[in-house]
Amino acid sequence: MDGKVEQYEEFINEKLLADLRKVEARLTKVFLQLTEFQTLQSIIKKLEEKKLPSSHMHAYTDLGCNFRVQAHVVDPTTMFINLGLETYVEMPLEQASKYVAARTKALEAAVNSLKGAEFQIKANIRIMYEGLREIQNIDPDFAE
Repeated sequence: MDGKVEQYEEFINEKLLADLRKVEARLTKVFLQLTEFQTLQSIIKKLEEKKLPSSHMHAYTDLGCNFRVQAHVVDPTTMFINLGLETYVEMPLEQASKYVAARTKALEAAVNSLKGAEFQIKANIRIMYEGLREIQNIDPDFAE
């Protein structure tokens, strides 16, 4: 019986909890990307609403750690978008908006998929703990 308990605990700790940590880390990464794209979408919307002329524009941006710089934008009607692998493409605002909307939709689908995987792993952990409880003949009403 002790061997079975050790096998269950080893499986929970080394497989299920490790998988759960990986899924949670990936979910955090996807949430950060989703937040960036949502922020970019709101910036594009503001630029489109203001109908800026194709002349110069000044902007302030935060590079991180409250380090701000002033930027001089030559043409505010286009922007460079990172497609991935540090590949940037210059797009007009309308096209950039469509691209960002598509990426946002894909990231939301990834979030839903990862949440499903997270719930499945948590359910498997719960089932394994119930199996341990039954093997060890622990009362289900026992509160620690």
